[in-house]
Amino acid sequence: MYACVLCLHKSRTKFNPCPRCRGSDTCAPDILPKRRRLSDFDAHEPERFDCGKDWNAALGGGVVRGGIVLVASRGGSGKTTEMLRVAARLGTPDTPSIYCFSERSEEELASHAAFVKIDRTRIAPVPVKTIDDAIEATPTGAHLFIDSIGNLEHFDPKEIEKIREISTATAWLICHVNKRGEIEGRQKLDHGASATVWVRRTTLRTSKNWHGPQCVVPRDLPSAFAEIPKPQRKLRAVK
Repeated sequence: MYACVLCLHKSRTKFNPCPRCRGSDTCAPDILPKRRRLSDFDAHEPERFDCGKDWNAALGGGVVRGGIVLVASRGGSGKTTEMLRVAARLGTPDTPSIYCFSERSEEELASHAAFVKIDRTRIAPVPVKTIDDAIEATPTGAHLFIDSIGNLEHFDPKEIEKIREISTATAWLICHVNKRGEIEGRQKLDHGASATVWVRRTTLRTSKNWHGPQCVVPRDLPSAFAEIPKPQRKLRAVK
């Protein structure tokens, strides 16, 4: 790199005269500042929270403080059960997880949590209609769950940055999947999220993870569901 000693015009090749100030013999090598290498910065393991054996494995050792996790699945795959279980794991009786919902009632959530034997003292349910309602209900340092962002009024994927500004301990955004198996607005949501986990009937699949691997792990299903016998398929007789 070369620069003019008079007007500081810069160029990758030598010049004479200067194309900006027309000065003669003013070209000189430009002294570039020494760039710091990544090795000059401290690399530290982020603080993580225990959110259950299967979710810890899917996220690479637990959810990272300040992380925003997208939880995606089709209807009926058990994402609400999973999120209630994780919320109870992360919350405490003194600082419960804030569980924002837009589809069910408090009584329905309480009944379902009792059925799958989830500690309800660690979860504070909050009915919401917009992302601003969820933000106003969440104190700094709390774990936030939104079930689901697709049912919020006028939700813009760019509003994910509002969640980051309130400094939650962690944020979990539950997303519905359309018939094509895609999350609406996924590209913008993926850009702001730290991880994306797809809940299947028996597995968790991580497709993006800033602080861990992309992997598939078996779900640790609640014992209440494990006791329900699976329906037997009837085989048709071959004539």
